[in-house]
Amino acid sequence: MASPAAGAWPIPTTLSKMVLSLAQIKELLKSPKSKAAIQDAVNHEARIRLHTKAVNDKHKASSYFVDFLAWVKTGIKLPADKYAAFVGMCQFPLATTALCNTIFDEYEKIFSAQDSYFDIEMLDDSMKEEYSEYLKTVNVHEYFRTKGFEEYKKQPASIYVVDMPAVQAGPRPQPYFSKIAIQNVWDIEEEKLPDGKTRIGYLIHKPDAKTFIVVDDAAYWKFVRDDTGEDRLEVYAPHILGYCPATFLVRTSLYDSEDNSPVARKVPLSDSLGDLDWLLAYKIFERMYEVFGPFPITTIPETDCNYLDALNNPCKGGYVSGIDLNGKEYERECPVCAKNNLVGPGSIFTRPVPRQKEDPDLTNAVEITPADVESLDYITKKIDYLEREIFANNVGDSDQNITKEAINEDQVLMNMEGRRSVLQKIKKDFELTEKFLIDTIGRLMYADYYVGSQVNYGEQFLLMSAAEVVLQYSEYKKAGLPNYMINQKKQLLVQTEYRSNPYERQRAFLLDRLEPWPDLSIQECVTFQLDKLFPDKFFLKLDFAKFVSKFEMANTDIVQWGSAISLDQKIKKLTEILINYGKDETRSAKPLPEEQPGGAK
Repeated sequence: MASPAAGAWPIPTTLSKMVLSLAQIKELLKSPKSKAAIQDAVNHEARIRLHTKAVNDKHKASSYFVDFLAWVKTGIKLPADKYAAFVGMCQFPLATTALCNTIFDEYEKIFSAQDSYFDIEMLDDSMKEEYSEYLKTVNVHEYFRTKGFEEYKKQPASIYVVDMPAVQAGPRPQPYFSKIAIQNVWDIEEEKLPDGKTRIGYLIHKPDAKTFIVVDDAAYWKFVRDDTGEDRLEVYAPHILGYCPATFLVRTSLYDSEDNSPVARKVPLSDSLGDLDWLLAYKIFERMYEVFGPFPITTIPETDCNYLDALNNPCKGGYVSGIDLNGKEYERECPVCAKNNLVGPGSIFTRPVPRQKEDPDLTNAVEITPADVESLDYITKKIDYLEREIFANNVGDSDQNITKEAINEDQVLMNMEGRRSVLQKIKKDFELTEKFLIDTIGRLMYADYYVGSQVNYGEQFLLMSAAEVVLQYSEYKKAGLPNYMINQKKQLLVQTEYRSNPYERQRAFLLDRLEPWPDLSIQECVTFQLDKLFPDKFFLKLDFAKFVSKFEMANTDIVQWGSAISLDQKIKKLTEILINYGKDETRSAKPLPEEQPGGAK
């Protein structure tokens, strides 16, 4: 942040709602208003991060891991030995992380739409060109497509701030943006706008233990806390925006207004956190059963317990009682007898020895109870159910890879609409955040010469797998649908198969235009007599891959070749070359000898 010369700070005295005075800021630095709401957001993120962030050991796990284990111990009430086994089997990365990654793989499709659009509007064309070049260095969209999206998975309450460098290097300011994790926020206030939306009015965050950065509608402030606890103002830098240059990535608040906790952000996964906890518990139960299942329950006759506690009080019926050193009576469970409780496969269970004729007969003194396979089946089915529910609630359908059930075309279309609806909500948050940053940087650089931007991630998401598109392509052909519809499916297949490889998409685009009748098989071409009507093209189709390979061996890659000419001329020239390859082979081929009468040659 730029720092004016000493004595040149026009610090405001009469204030609007979101323009802070020096006295107000110093009070907030001592007593932040939103401390409890910020902690709610931190706690919510910690719970999300337990399931979404892959770590290698419990020491790097989210702080919510302690709460999760406490819930297992006191909520589910596992006995001590089984709880110890449960903790020991919590292997990292946790068993729910893979499912969450599958869900986020679906969300990442917001960046794959083929009809995305971006533009900026300025009053001066030369400034527009200059700003476009500057945006390439800032690279907002690429940030959110990669690092920003990764942060969204673990830190949905992150705040993005546009700041100014301390020293201006060129003729114009060079603003930049940065992410502020919610745990580094000291205080924040949101203002409700007339249209019902909200915006950040002021933000105070801590880049380190002694530094406070304050941003409001009018200025940037920097305070440093000295050894006496006094907050000393080091920088006051007014800005021209008229609004606070900070925004949440996620617009929806987790809590309602009556909860008085506006900071925590709600993402699709928020509604499934309880199910994720149960899924994680059941997955570990399943592992425990797989380990303990081979070991049967052994039932033996009860023997007298010889346990004595530290005060020499004996065990009586599984409990030890007496008077402690302070003269108070106590009764505790015997630790030896507690180990013999019926707590699961692999345990030892004792039963009383008959002392009267009415007591149970112990003819078979020792019995072995094998593992209960039905219980394992129940756990497995419960896990499958939870995975389907969590996936469907967060993605908008029940994926075939998870349900393993056949679904018809109507269900496929319904699922796609559900998935599209979820992606629309997520992409809107990213679009608004990206637009906010681009507009704010533009206004700080060009003031009134900057008009605005359009940021649209598009609507045509790649929602189907390559295998699903191939199936639909085949069904379209079998049904005899128009060629333009069949071709659309083929283009969708290319986009889906090579969604992360622009080079392969371009290559497939060229090959599709070079191969004669690309949507027809060789047999279909013969059926339509295309071999007789267009023999040169038909010969090219017969060995198309070989002719393309021959061209590339003699020249260069077809994507790179002819880059200096227009696309239509490039395709025209390539087609002529490939057809001539076919003609050359036809001319050089030796004719078969004619068959003589009687079979002689």
